[in-house]
Amino acid sequence: MTMTQLSPRTDLDLQRRGSALREEMLAVALAPSDPRLRLVAVGRHAIDEQVDRIESMARASVTRMQTGWRLPGPCPETVRPVRLSVMVPEQAVARCPLLACPGTGVRVAPVAMDLTLVDDHVAMIAGPVTRRHEPTLYASTNHELLLPLRELRDDLLEVSEPAEDAPDVPTSRQLEVARSLARGDKDVTTARRLGTSVRTVEREVSAILALVGAGNRREATMILNGAAR
Repeated sequence: MTMTQLSPRTDLDLQRRGSALREEMLAVALAPSDPRLRLVAVGRHAIDEQVDRIESMARASVTRMQTGWRLPGPCPETVRPVRLSVMVPEQAVARCPLLACPGTGVRVAPVAMDLTLVDDHVAMIAGPVTRRHEPTLYASTNHELLLPLRELRDDLLEVSEPAEDAPDVPTSRQLEVARSLARGDKDVTTARRLGTSVRTVEREVSAILALVGAGNRREATMILNGAAR
């Protein structure tokens, strides 16, 4: 299979290019005898663990592209400084303004596929859902497969803009509280970790619920983890 390679011109061109690459990657993933992509995780928890493991081996850079509004975690801890880039479409920031917090590394770009590139040598791609509606993750180190993905990444970075340039950006503390909320931490645990009072955390949680348009903590947790209402 020859991977799609187009010249970027507009945001719409980049979206179409990303969509075409996603369809080609899904076709490779579903091909029973194609070794270029391999299934590495099934289910959200297993995917998170596998992504953390592979990202922790990065030597220079990690680039995450996500179409949804799932709140990204911090850059993985490695033995070397790693450059982290996170790109999401504009509608994701509109849905979850916490993506614009300083410290997320989020940039706004016409992203049309869920993809993580580690050091230009490993790609992790969201695969088709299973019959039990579980997400899947595929990985590849194949040069032919990675080349158009790296080119798409570079072109998206070129047109991207920092999400924190948006007006009314939430605070860094709200980001930390939101990450705790997404993990399901209790307010007392969050307060202890941040060195503040439980009442302060409760106020921040209320502000976060308003920011993401959630009616309660459970709904906010689902939104912060990328689940649609």
